[in-house]
Amino acid sequence: MNGFIGPFRKAPVSATSQIAAGSSSSSQGTKPVADGSVLGAAGDWLKYAAIDFGKGVSDIEMQLAAVGNDANLKVQVRLDSATGKVIGTVKPPTTKKAKKQSGQVARVRKVTGIHDVFLVFVGKKGQVQVKSFDFVAPPSKS
Repeated sequence: MNGFIGPFRKAPVSATSQIAAGSSSSSQGTKPVADGSVLGAAGDWLKYAAIDFGKGVSDIEMQLAAVGNDANLKVQVRLDSATGKVIGTVKPPTTKKAKKQSGQVARVRKVTGIHDVFLVFVGKKGQVQVKSFDFVAPPSKS
């Protein structure tokens, strides 16, 4: 997805801006939560169209929480489709604070240009509640 065809294509969104989980352009199986976050279980996904990675990013920061006592899900970050290339994986915290949303940072593979981003929920039990995410640009070399 590197071209913009047709009048209904939305303008690219900067990967380094905070992206609300509830702002996905499409989804499968997820459920919206009153606070704007989204709840997902194994096999669910969220799509965010036209994310502009510019010259590249190094990490993703995601506000998320595990839901359920035996939750062991994680969120894969994929490019261009729900089965596309995995560029990173974010795991919710596993402490007693796991039920409270907190920021988790994970490394991502180098990505440049404009891509659709998919958050894919993987694992066997529980659910994950995602509030927002953003990518972090690598420090500039001076």
